[in-house]
Amino acid sequence: MMYENINSKPTLEQQFATREIIELPGQDIEVVDLEPENLKTEVPVVLGVGWGGEPDAYKNNLLYLANKGRRTIALDAVHGIDNDIETENDTDFPDIEMRKVAALLEVLTKKSIDKVDAVAYSEGGIYVTLAAILYPEKFRNLVLVNPGGLVGQDNEFRLTAGFLKDLVKHFVEVVGNKEFLKRFGIFYGGMAKSAAIDLSKAIKEISAISDSQVQDLLKNIKEQGIGISIIHGVDDSAFPMGKMQEVVKPDQVDGFYSVKGAHGDFVIQAEKYTEIVDQALDALEKKKNK
Repeated sequence: MMYENINSKPTLEQQFATREIIELPGQDIEVVDLEPENLKTEVPVVLGVGWGGEPDAYKNNLLYLANKGRRTIALDAVHGIDNDIETENDTDFPDIEMRKVAALLEVLTKKSIDKVDAVAYSEGGIYVTLAAILYPEKFRNLVLVNPGGLVGQDNEFRLTAGFLKDLVKHFVEVVGNKEFLKRFGIFYGGMAKSAAIDLSKAIKEISAISDSQVQDLLKNIKEQGIGISIIHGVDDSAFPMGKMQEVVKPDQVDGFYSVKGAHGDFVIQAEKYTEIVDQALDALEKKKNK
């Protein structure tokens, strides 16, 4: 891509449009890497997207964090990559989620990034938590937004019904707002596209989301010095707030933020949610520096 002034740093919008390609055998990963002029912290943020997610759907979240002075990274590997990660004692982590752990770690390795703050949304809360338990040295803080894996015993039918309920709720709310309607289309359209790319993997991911229970990993992660905060919508039908409050214990997290909104509002109302993400990261950094 050509810029008008070759001596000036590309704008964040230009950086978003210019994807880095990480080439792997049989598969490439597209990476968004936004680096602002003035950094708030040297530790970059990596976004763990939700089911069927791709960076375009999270553009407003990524730009918001970058405008706050955080180098912000997201990868387009909707079903992950081939997984060859070995776990100790034959730990039974779902392979369909480990594919996404592998993609995340591959990007950090290829880009020579030693440590990150991770912001993980929805399904991202599962595979980012798995990455942190396996490679704690790679993570400084985790902020889990409307995360999966933290509502106790679940099933695919209830989960799917919850997602569909939020989809309808969002459509009714955004139909009169052109900007929010555009975000709605990109977000849910991306999910449909990811399912079409590989329906069998998409179905396995839904099953893994409903089966995964990662709450017991949080205390272990926290004990290794990694800060953890949860941001959750009180109107989330996919992962109900009441169930999460029953499952998540105070000794597993450093902060818990309740926000008015449904499951997809992290994307639809990106600015409101991402402001709280930035505040949560600030709070974790201050706590760590005490």
